[in-house]
Amino acid sequence: CGLLTELAHGVLPGMIARGRGGILNVASTAAFQPGPGMAVYFATKAFVLSFTEALHEEVRGTGVHVTALCPGPT
Repeated sequence: CGLLTELAHGVLPGMIARGRGGILNVASTAAFQPGPGMAVYFATKAFVLSFTEALHEEVRGTGVHVTALCPGPT
């Protein structure tokens, strides 16, 4: 999760300055439920989703789009 956060904060200033850009973070349907036996995985996906939603709101109106992809089992 640390690298995801660092990368997003590293590229956002340039995108905001240009008034365009996008970040697509890959979470999972695991972000929406607990995962007995895989707690760290499920919690990590929940962080990705929550961080993405918060970042989306922070950059609203700047021309930058932040989205979470939440695929099911693959």
